[in-house]
Amino acid sequence: MLLPLIMADLFGLENLGANYKIACFGEAVGAIVFGRVVAAQLYENAIEATQRTPAAGSSGGAASADSTSTACFGADCFRWTFLLCALLCCAASAAGLLLGQRTGRKQRLRDEGERFSTP
Repeated sequence: MLLPLIMADLFGLENLGANYKIACFGEAVGAIVFGRVVAAQLYENAIEATQRTPAAGSSGGAASADSTSTACFGADCFRWTFLLCALLCCAASAAGLLLGQRTGRKQRLRDEGERFSTP
């Protein structure tokens, strides 16, 4: 619920509805692309990798013993998906911190300008 308030403070009220819908659309597109396309491809790559290696003795998970199986179980199947998700979360956090610093600097300059310009 903070997103509309933050957007109104940063970008003003005149285009708040359009800006908020663009942000929501970006979240939906990201969920579809990451969840349906990227994660599915990484899962299929994990299935192929477990089919190439023997199931016994793997660390954390393996495909079933059948080499034509389309299922994968364990940590090995989702390792790259989790790592990519963690990397994207770190990148988003870093971008948020950088934008927060930049916005804070602009806000201070704007407040100082208003303070000195009022009689």
